[in-house]
Amino acid sequence: MNSPGTDHIIRAFKDILGNDHVKLVKYSHEGTYHTHQSTNITLSPANKDQIKACLDIAKSNNIGLYPVSTGKNWGYGCATPTAENTVKMSLHRLAEISNYNAELGYITIEPGVTQRQLAEYLKLNCDKHWMDCSGSSSDCSVVGNSLDRGFGYTPYSNHAKHIISMEVVLPDGGVINTGHGQFKNAHTANTYMAGTGPAINGLFIQSNLGIVTKLTIELMPKPEYFEAFFFSINNEDKLPGLINKLATLRKSQHIQSAVHLGNTLRVIPAFTQYPWEESNYSTPLPERLVKKYQKMYGIGAWNGSGALYGTKKEVNLAKKYIKLVLGKSVDRLRFINEKKLSFVNFLNEKFPCKKLRHLDKMLKILNPIVGIMRGEPADSVLAATYWRKKSPPPSGQMDPERDKCGLIWCSPVAPATGKHAETISEIAKQILPKYGFEAAMTITVMDELNIENIISITYDREENEDNNALACYFELEETLANSGYYPYRLGIHAMESTLSRSDEAYKTFLRKIKQAIDPDNIISPGRYII
Repeated sequence: MNSPGTDHIIRAFKDILGNDHVKLVKYSHEGTYHTHQSTNITLSPANKDQIKACLDIAKSNNIGLYPVSTGKNWGYGCATPTAENTVKMSLHRLAEISNYNAELGYITIEPGVTQRQLAEYLKLNCDKHWMDCSGSSSDCSVVGNSLDRGFGYTPYSNHAKHIISMEVVLPDGGVINTGHGQFKNAHTANTYMAGTGPAINGLFIQSNLGIVTKLTIELMPKPEYFEAFFFSINNEDKLPGLINKLATLRKSQHIQSAVHLGNTLRVIPAFTQYPWEESNYSTPLPERLVKKYQKMYGIGAWNGSGALYGTKKEVNLAKKYIKLVLGKSVDRLRFINEKKLSFVNFLNEKFPCKKLRHLDKMLKILNPIVGIMRGEPADSVLAATYWRKKSPPPSGQMDPERDKCGLIWCSPVAPATGKHAETISEIAKQILPKYGFEAAMTITVMDELNIENIISITYDREENEDNNALACYFELEETLANSGYYPYRLGIHAMESTLSRSDEAYKTFLRKIKQAIDPDNIISPGRYII
């Protein structure tokens, strides 16, 4: 690859996009952990024609383009390119919402459309559908999250699974529409994801084969009734049995939503920040303080949540069965509907009780989680990324990248059995404390077959812990891989180390596709297809 910073290349981009949309600012070592890649140019095209023109310039000058949606890929590399001498292309100006069909429940969005924008649009237009929110910022891209196999909370939690069709700009400037969008007059262009012939949506998910400029996605019908449930166990030994029971409930469809569980060390940062003085500035969090916070906030060894959707009768029947199946597998199980939550909020506001001094904090966590379960994105979950900071999260907009929060996610996927959940948890507990980090972990029962785990390495980038955190990640990744556990999603730092373990025939196959579609390796060199 050539250097993209020469004057004639910059002038060519400005001629296409205008001076205001070509930024000459060095973007290096940013994100929520250290990266060695940097870029001097950020492009902000407004439409696919400008994208095509930028591709022509990149191809003529043998430079890479790294498209991002809104760039808030926290924990996985943010907007940092995967290769040196690559021009970043921000697609945030492509922010059109179109093609909403309230009868069939689909909508077309561009990469700049955020969770907040889509949720507000649906509420203002018929209010018949919900989006499925990820647990990240309201300002994260729906397209970006879907293309990286992100997930949320409702029965539509597997975002990639609910992609119907795509508009894709290819490296040679050609534009294709997947599914039945390949036909000019197809009535099923927005409903039938397979199309005729090979189904190719998957080629553009976690890949570098094209630039997706539109997604048509399936929306969740707004249910007649909704109820959240929360549960916890006090003893780690109960985790395997609990996961097995939850998988059973997913198989029987009594629970249709994703079910999220967080261990003690993952939940504590939702309530507070690291107690530096109490811990005598030692890490990881001492056991005496772990127990203190467990008692103070009523936190279990593992704490879970899910939601039920349908008619009130269907939800009540599911509740009875869930209580029967979970039984002695949990120590606490609570169901809360919107009416009950509203009443508790009212009481807390009008009649604050000193004996329930932590209720206010509890509601600040509970309200946004319940909101996310009903398609309302929230920013409050970002507070946990400030866990190791010595100053509180900002009262305004939280931005872990701007505020130098250290965050690396390791995301192994495993079969939905208790044995696998226990093994991954034990590996995390074995490795993270060696490097001074808490073994903070979530488990999501995505469906009847798989659990997706996120192990959080959380620190303060201003304390020069980047190298230590990355060393921790790579030992964790290697140990998990040697035990047969591989990630469902990768950060830019881990593309090569993880994918080098792929079967040689598989790697060769992907390289042949990349060579055929993008022989000059222009789009996102080194991202997923090495």
